[in-house]
Amino acid sequence: MRATATFTSRADAIAVCAMLVVLALGFQGARPVWDPDEGRYSDIALQMVDSGDWWLPRLNDEQPHLAKPPLTYWMIAASVSMFGRSAWAVRLPNALAFILTGLLVADIAR
Repeated sequence: MRATATFTSRADAIAVCAMLVVLALGFQGARPVWDPDEGRYSDIALQMVDSGDWWLPRLNDEQPHLAKPPLTYWMIAASVSMFGRSAWAVRLPNALAFILTGLLVADIAR
């Protein structure tokens, strides 16, 4: 009986992981980057990549953007640096954060 319970919980965990991956990545690139928010965040990350200044998020050369913690911009900039400039690369960090958040919620609920 114990082996069946372990298999069921492992199967449930795999099913939850698969569902989260499909929900997070299933529609990547199906639509363009939406303004104003996604566009602003990706522009700030691209500004970091172009200028080489990863310490101070900026909307343009003169205007710092300190409304959000820089981790979001750093992750988007790193993704764009690794995978190129595309909507998929811009959205990948948020998709990974969605998956990790779903796993954390599932673990708390368990």
